[in-house]
Amino acid sequence: MEELHCLRQPSAHIQLVLLDVMMPHLSGWDVLDARRLDPRLAVIPVILMTAGSDVQRKAATYEATHYLPEPLGIDLLVARVARYAVTSVAR
Repeated sequence: MEELHCLRQPSAHIQLVLLDVMMPHLSGWDVLDARRLDPRLAVIPVILMTAGSDVQRKAATYEATHYLPEPLGIDLLVARVARYAVTSVAR
């Protein structure tokens, strides 16, 4: 899947993916499928976001790290992102 090319770059240093299920070219489920099959992607945490119904169970099946229902509360989103964000200062 060419859409995931940037995640597979060794220099990408991706710490977290915020993923909406309803995307125009590649669904969030497709991304999670590709993540499970690729060791480079499997280690990247994914927070799945969607307004769809009965998605929490499916998100667990697809091994999403977390699921957040939309509309999102900013405090909850920031707390979830902060859990995986690593700050670094260039010296």
